Order: sequence, then C-alpha cells, then structure tokens
Amino acid sequence: MQAIDLGTGDPNDPEFSGAVAALARGENPFGVFSFGKGQLKASIAIVRVMGTAPASRDEWTIAAGYVGWLSEIRQFSLQWNALAPQLGLPVIPEDRAQQVQRVIRLGEVSKTMLSLASEAEDMARRLQTIFPYGLDVNLTVYEAAVKSAKDALEANLGAVETATASAVKERLIALAGRGDTHFNEALEAFAGALGDEDVDVNRLSHDWSWMLREAARLQALYHAKSTLEKVAAKVASSGARRWASHLLGEPATGQDDAWTPADWRGAWEWSRASGFIRAIGDRDAIRKLSDERAELEGKKRRLLAEVVRLRTFLGLKSSLTARIETALAKFASAVAKLGAGTGKSAPRQRRVIRDAAFEAANAVPCWIMPEWRISEQIPASLAAFDLVIVDEASQSDITALPALLRGKKILIVGDDKQVSPTPIGLEERTVIQLRTTYLEGLPYADQLDPSTSLYELASIIFPGKAIMLKEHFRCIEPIIRFSSRFYHGALIPMRLPSASQRLDPPLIDILVKNGRRDSQINLPEVDAVIEELRRIVADPAMERRTVGVISLVGDKQVKVIQDRAMAEFGAEIFDRHHLMFGSAAKFQGAERDIIILSMVVCSKTVVTSRARLYEQRFNVAMSRARDRMILVRSVTSSDLKQGDLKLAVIEHFRNPMGEGGLVVRKDVLELCESGFEKDFAERMLGMGYRLQAQVPVGGFRIDFVVEGANDRRLAIELDGDKWHGPDVWAADFRRQQALERLGWTFWRCWGSNWIADKDACMADLKRTLAAMEIEPIGSKPLDGVWTEFREVGETAAEIQDAGASATSGADALAGRNELFDAAPATPPAVDNDRLVAQPGDLVVLRYDDEPNRALRVTLSRDQNRPEEGIVHISEPLGLALVGVGEEEEIEVDLGSRKRTGIIERIERHSALAA
Repeated sequence: MQAIDLGTGDPNDPEFSGAVAALARGENPFGVFSFGKGQLKASIAIVRVMGTAPASRDEWTIAAGYVGWLSEIRQFSLQWNALAPQLGLPVIPEDRAQQVQRVIRLGEVSKTMLSLASEAEDMARRLQTIFPYGLDVNLTVYEAAVKSAKDALEANLGAVETATASAVKERLIALAGRGDTHFNEALEAFAGALGDEDVDVNRLSHDWSWMLREAARLQALYHAKSTLEKVAAKVASSGARRWASHLLGEPATGQDDAWTPADWRGAWEWSRASGFIRAIGDRDAIRKLSDERAELEGKKRRLLAEVVRLRTFLGLKSSLTARIETALAKFASAVAKLGAGTGKSAPRQRRVIRDAAFEAANAVPCWIMPEWRISEQIPASLAAFDLVIVDEASQSDITALPALLRGKKILIVGDDKQVSPTPIGLEERTVIQLRTTYLEGLPYADQLDPSTSLYELASIIFPGKAIMLKEHFRCIEPIIRFSSRFYHGALIPMRLPSASQRLDPPLIDILVKNGRRDSQINLPEVDAVIEELRRIVADPAMERRTVGVISLVGDKQVKVIQDRAMAEFGAEIFDRHHLMFGSAAKFQGAERDIIILSMVVCSKTVVTSRARLYEQRFNVAMSRARDRMILVRSVTSSDLKQGDLKLAVIEHFRNPMGEGGLVVRKDVLELCESGFEKDFAERMLGMGYRLQAQVPVGGFRIDFVVEGANDRRLAIELDGDKWHGPDVWAADFRRQQALERLGWTFWRCWGSNWIADKDACMADLKRTLAAMEIEPIGSKPLDGVWTEFREVGETAAEIQDAGASATSGADALAGRNELFDAAPATPPAVDNDRLVAQPGDLVVLRYDDEPNRALRVTLSRDQNRPEEGIVHISEPLGLALVGVGEEEEIEVDLGSRKRTGIIERIERHSALAA
C-alpha cells in the first residue's frame, strides 16, 4: 500500500482519469490541443505519490490504478445504496473518504460471515453424525437453538461411559490373545473379572499393580527381543527359515542353547557353501547351453555343406553348355566301353576319351584320376587348375611332374617314412645320359631321377614347408604305436573301436618253431598263415572282417600263400573277406581289419634289417591293420641283433603300450585316479552298466566310457578334481570338441555338483543314457592282455625225442598241431641258389646317408667307369657287393670312412661279366 493524494482531482471526472491513464501509458495527457485546459493541468500538477509528484510511468501507473479503484468504490456504493432500503442495510455515505472506510469495513465483515457459514456447515455435519435422529440440526446451528442439543448430550453421557468401559475390557482381552505367555494369561483373567460384582476390588487393584510391574519388566526386555527378531529375520532371509522359527519360538534352557550351539558358525558356513555350490551348478542351464551349442554347430556344418553344394551346382550350370554335356556323355560311354583296355577297339575308345576330355576339361571343376591318365585326358595347359593334389606322393616319381605343371598351386600328400619308388631295368648310365641331355643347367637336376619320390623332391625344393598331420584314424593304439617311433612319437591315435569292432587281444604273436626259409619262401610260416585264415573263415563273428597278408621279404611268400588260399577257400571267401596278398609296397594306401604279417626269415638265414628301406617297409606293414595284427615268425629275440627292426617288431608285440611285459589290464576301479572317480565308478558298476575307465583316444584319455547294445556309447568326463581343475578346463573342452568330430557324445559332471547332490547327478546321467538307448548290459571285463602269444610246429629235436619214446611216441605225434602233420622230420635245406650279386649284374642300392637317392651300378671284371654306373669288382664298392643278396645290408670301406647301405634289387646280366 502506497500513500496517494489526488488533490482536487475528481476520479469520477473522465478528463482527469483519462489524463492520468495517458501519463501511465507514457502519452500526452492533454492531447494535441491544450488550450482551455488550465484547471485540468492544475489538478494533474498537484497529484502526489508517496508525497512527491509522479515522475515516471511506473509512478503514474500506480496513480492510475488508485483512480480506477476509487471509481469502482463509487460504482459499488451506488449499487449498495440502491438495495439497502429493501434489505434493511445501512447506507454508504456520499463523502469519498467515508465511502472508502465503509467499503473496507464491509469487506472485513463479509470475510467473517463467510467463515461462520463454513463453520456452521461443518458443525451441522458433526451434529448430524452424533444425533442422526431426534434433533433439528438446522434449527440448532442457524437459529442458535442449543438447549435441545445440550439436553441430548447430557442424556447420553452415561451410555458413553458404559460403552468406554466395555471397550477397554474388550481391548484388554484382545491384547491378552496376542500371545501365550504367563503375562497374557494373567491379563486375560484380569479382563474377565472386570465388571464382575462378586470380585473384590482390592484383588483387582493388586492384580493390576502386578501387571503394571510385569509390563514394565517386559518393556525393559523389548530391545533384546527386537534384536532377536532382527537376527531371526536376517537368518530367514538368508535361507534358514526353520532355524529362524526355532530361534523365535523355543526359549533357551540351562547354559546351552540348542539353537545357538558353539559350532553354529561352522555349520552356517557349510550351509552357505553348500547353497553356493548348488546355485552355481545349474545342470539344467549347462545342459541347455550344451545342447544349443551342439545344435548350432550342426546347423553351421549343414549350412556350409549346402552352400558348397549350391555354389558347385551354380558353377557347373554356368559352364555346362550343350556341347560340353555331349562331350561328357561321350567320355562316360567310351570309358565304359574301354573296360580293361585290351580289346580291339581300345585304341579307338582311348582317342574318343581323349577328345571328349579335352573338350570338357575346362567345364569340369574337379578331376580325380591316376597320374598316368592325366596327359592322356587333360589338355597340356600350364596352370589350368587352381589346385593340384597328388596323393601317395611318396610312391610317385618324376613322371608325376606333368600333373604339377597344370596347377597354380600344388598340394603334395605323402610320407617319406613309407616305401619309395624303385626303378626297374634302368641302368645308371641311361639316367646320366638323359639328365645330361635334357636337364643340363636345371636346378635340382641331380635329384630328378626315377628313384626319388615326388614327396622327397618337394621336401628338397621346399624345405621346412611340410605340415605333419599327427592324427591317425586307421589303427587302434596298440597297433600304431610301433610306427609312432618313426615320427618321434608324434602320432596321435584317434580311433577307439566300438564293442562290435573290437578284437581282443589286438595283437597275436605266433612263433613257428620249425620255420625254415628257402630262398624267399618259408613253408611252415605259409602253413601257419593258412591255419589262421581257417580260424577267421570258420568264426561267424569274423564273417564281415577284411583280411590282408603281407610278406616282409619279397613277393614269393605271399604268392604261395595266395595260391594255397584260393585253392582251399575259393573266390567267394576271397570276396567276402576282401582278401589281399602282397608286399608292404603293394599295401601302401590300403587297409584291412586284420593283417597277417609273415616275417619269412629264420635263424639260419636272418640278416640285420635296419636300413631306411626296411624302416619304410616295416612302417607300412605295421600300420595296415585296423583292429588286429597277427605276426607269424620263425625267429626269436636271441636270433637277432640290437637295432634290427625285426627285433623291434617282436619287442612291440611283447610290450605294445610301453607298460612293461605282458601287462594285465587293470579293472575299472584300479584305474580310477581320484576318490571322485572311484565313487562314481562304484555307482555305475552297481547299477549294471558296462564301464571302461581311462580310455585312450586321440592322444587324450576319456575318464569313463559307458557301452550299450548296438555299439552305443557315451563318454563321461568328471571335472573339478585334481586332474580336471579350472586351469585345464579350456584344454579339456578343446579335447572334447576334437573327439566330437569323431562322433563321440559327452556327459560332464562337476565335482561340486557331485558333492552337493549325487542323486541328482546320477538322475541326469540316467536321462542322458536313456535318451541314447544305453541300458545296463553287465560289466563284462576286458581280456587280460594286449598280446596273445602262441607256438606252433615242432623243432627237429622235439620230433626225435617224441619218436624215441616206445610207449607214447605215437600218441605224441598224433597230438601235434594238425597244421604241421605233414611237416618233414628234418628241416629243408636252405636254398644256396639264391640270387647274389655277381660280375655283370645290375645292382640297385641305396646308401643310408643318402636315403632319397637310389644308385644303379653294373659290376664288371675289367671296367671301372663310376660316372657311367660301371664299377670294377676290385673297387671298394665292388668288393662290398659281390656275393651279397637282395635286401641285405652292405658296408663299403672307403679308407677314411665307411658307408652302409642296402641292396634293393639285383638284375642278372652278363654283357660286362668278362
């Protein structure tokens, strides 16, 4: 509120109020013409705001507001005075100052009346609640007829007091019912006595005093009880609801509290650990993730295969024209008509094949054929293919070079530890002449000859580029372990045969005591091999087994065995068992379920076999069998020298797994490496499952394998123990993925899960086994040894001893192995006509220090031209060769050093003998 003085200015004068409003707007208050407005100017000049003349628009705005307010008061007064006589209201004076005071007073009275009206409404509502009947609320409130209300209140006070007493009694009874303590019982009895006239008042007073004291005592215990409730609440929220209930409901008696024993903390920590282990061992979640991973990996493989298939078809469709399709049809028809290639039309069919292949070559993205057909059927275009793969390159020689020239990139697959090519009928001078004529100045010309394999040539030209494939999928571990020595023990056997594939024992060692070698034939070993074939053919369990027979010395031995077998068994048995006979070189790249290995040599004809050629031959021979290897030999360890590969073979059969001797394989429980594994195995065996422990597969060991009917099996890995801690879990998982590629299915169990709930783990395993249809079939034990050792035949001394007995000689002869009933009483004489090197012969030899090169020399009595491959018999090499047979080792004395080698082949000539 600010002091405003208008002087003589009349707020009801339009000119005065208009001039003040114009000044508030910042305009001229007198208009364009100010003549004749002297009185107005005087009135404006004496206006004061806060005692001073207004000097700004804001101050004039305040003055304008005051002028408007006065004008509104005048209008209100006129309206009020017009109605006042009718309503009996006082009249507002005409004086401006009195009007202002009277209007202000009327405003204050109006506020008071509105407040009274509001309070009256509230009071009416309350009275209506208290006196729903019998009282006129409007009369009492609005006309001040309060006597009737006063009388009604006094009449009802007694009833209220009685109701209050009853309410107190009911409340005491309700409070007593909240617990079952002694205090609650006393309170309930006290409340029941209230209002009873027969109860002494003094007794009630005494009881009330006791209850007040008891309530005070209990109130003092409230803090301890509150603490107990908080502790119990935390215990309950931590998962021990029953313990919390006991803490709250069972009082401690005596010095020891049953629910807070001295070792409660240890039990609590154990329970927490158990709960944590159960929480982290969510088997359902782990199984779901594992199943999802397997499903996604399978889907990825299927999609990749489909992408390859579709892209292949798309590429073929875009390149196959009608002309090319016609050429392919001609190619297929001509190949069918060619047959063995010996008919009269063979040359014409070959021309058709060549022409059709040349025309269709660029449209067919992949060709698979022998090396000798490449030049015949594929156009001679350099780098025509993105990639050329040469398999079995260790048996290929320089004749495979045309295949390599057709590729932008080459992949050579071979093994220098297997048999290399051996040239036949080609003299060294011829090789030298060809090299001089056609390869002069060519890099590696000295290595380009028929005796150097393509794999060896690639190893020389690209040293350090070879990638060794360590995983071996053919043989079981007891068989392939022999060959692993040639690869520094790096081979990883990946195959574990199923129950129907497994042959126990996997190794059979047969010693032919009367074995004798004549040239390259050992007839008693032939008889022993035929007898083993009889066993296989007669055994129904062997009906679908494939069989091969390998000779470690030449081809004559297996030729005799093959002829005997064909005469006895016939073509049907040959076809059923896919019988194959040959040397190690012939078997390279082949495999059979069972291989019978004939060593041929005997104690009289044995020579040391340690050269590289023998390593290759023995490596191939000893790695062709998938499930069983049978060794037939006529020599013993005492007949052989250290370093002889034949001795290594015999020692391998004696101790295939490096465990020392004929080790008896342990039972399942003995193989367990921890208490966890043993506990698990006992449960599985107790339920009748067939279980194997510590099963070697792919260079790893699977903890357990459960076998069922129809070759079903499940791999089991127990994690979290000493051998499977968290530090090796990632490696274990990679191992699992590698074995899953071989078709294995895994079930894993954490040690923490096993400790927490063994029954739940076993239930999960049973569900997995049931889903795979693996039922308990009994814990059949495995055979006790890796190798079965047998002796057949009789030595000459044994036969003589048997014949010298008058009483039992005939019985002794009758009890001999019928396989050798026809054997002569004395061993046949050793063939002295075996082929040995003589003057005029072409000898193919290979030095141990140059294993990749075969040397061809011709022995001569009067010429010595080593550069042409002619060596005089008096030279160190000639002296070492003369009189030595095929596949025998030589030692050449060069004075300053000695070179060792082996004769691979001898070809009889006489042109240079003189």
